[in-house]
Amino acid sequence: ILMLCGLQGSGKTTTCGKLARMLRDRDRKPMLVAADLQRPAAIHQLHVLGEQLGIPVYSQEGATDAVAVCQAGVKQARSAGAQVVILDTA
Repeated sequence: ILMLCGLQGSGKTTTCGKLARMLRDRDRKPMLVAADLQRPAAIHQLHVLGEQLGIPVYSQEGATDAVAVCQAGVKQARSAGAQVVILDTA
């Protein structure tokens, strides 16, 4: 499980996509978790990146608890057989 944390505008969401692509290219099965609930566009951005890369993205519409989203995302990743979970936080 990789959790990206940092200041707003530091490139966490973009880096999540880059990490996921690198892992996929190394024959790993990543899953992205959209837990940046402070910037709604981050969730959409992560879904767009996931779609472009062919990597699944977990999110919860209307969520207010980032910890709960991360926990549910990790649980979903385990059931989907993901080898690496990348948490995009605020």
